[in-house]
Amino acid sequence: MHRIIIPLLFHAPRLSFNTYNVKIRYQQNDSIINHGFVLQIFRNLHYIGAKAMATFQFSYDTFDHYSELSPEEAELVLQAMKAAEDLAYAPYSQFQVGAAVRLANGLIIKGSNQENASSPAGICAERSALSVVSAQYPSEKITAMAVAYYRNTHTAHGLEQVISPCGICRQSITEYIHRQDNTFPIYLCSPKGAVYRIQDAGNLLPLSFGAEIL
Repeated sequence: MHRIIIPLLFHAPRLSFNTYNVKIRYQQNDSIINHGFVLQIFRNLHYIGAKAMATFQFSYDTFDHYSELSPEEAELVLQAMKAAEDLAYAPYSQFQVGAAVRLANGLIIKGSNQENASSPAGICAERSALSVVSAQYPSEKITAMAVAYYRNTHTAHGLEQVISPCGICRQSITEYIHRQDNTFPIYLCSPKGAVYRIQDAGNLLPLSFGAEIL
């Protein structure tokens, strides 16, 4: 199990995050709530001038190969890998990405990156899968998600590297968590089969932008 610790700098008098002025609200249990996510605040805050430094952290599990996962988890990973290899359209980057989403009713929905000569017109695999779920299964909750990639030009080192969603995909995942009012685990995979399992996909984007700001 690995642990991620991310420092957060905010002005102590106003308790706002840097220049973005994201408001932070304390609770009695020494945690803060922002955009629906609980960020752990350590009691021993270190004050530097007029600023205070706080941290939040999350843990994730690592597996050398998806065969170490449960059969249900391994199936989702394999579906994401298959989507990357068979369904992706990536003639420009040659970087094929697949995503697989498991719904509460047991269905697995696949998505893949779809590139375009006009780059902004393309779409990532994660958002491709989420769009299908939103359009065709709006009442079904997502219970898990896996992301994988495939590339013919890999080096041996590249085959071992797990993939991680880009920023806009993290925002889209966060939006879906809010939409269904329930988070889900996400499995980040490498072509050789290594997997990172993050139990709360929302941890990928702390201090995210949300509808409550609008």
